[in-house]
Amino acid sequence: MSVVPGIGREAGIMHITWAANDKNLGTTPVDLYYTGKRGGQWEPIARGLKNDGSYRWTLPRDAGSEFYIRMDVTDQAGNLTRCESPKPVVVDLIKPKAKVLTITARASRVAPTLGN
Repeated sequence: MSVVPGIGREAGIMHITWAANDKNLGTTPVDLYYTGKRGGQWEPIARGLKNDGSYRWTLPRDAGSEFYIRMDVTDQAGNLTRCESPKPVVVDLIKPKAKVLTITARASRVAPTLGN
């Protein structure tokens, strides 16, 4: 599973990918969740996803800048496999701003002309 924050026009989007294999998976076996801190309350991202290996998640505005992601995959018999990201995914949604305050030119030393 990978979780990659979008950049540029995709800022505020997380691209979540996975691979789940089982001959007894149903048509919508994948549930995705997030939390802002280890041991925190898991909030749903999406439930009942097809096992197509990817999901494009638009981040909630108030969700913070670090996320742990969890994926639950359930087969037709109700067996559950759970995967959690071991480290938080860090998202920096703040665009840096810069302002030129001054421009200073250094005095150049012109070498005297030599010759005729």
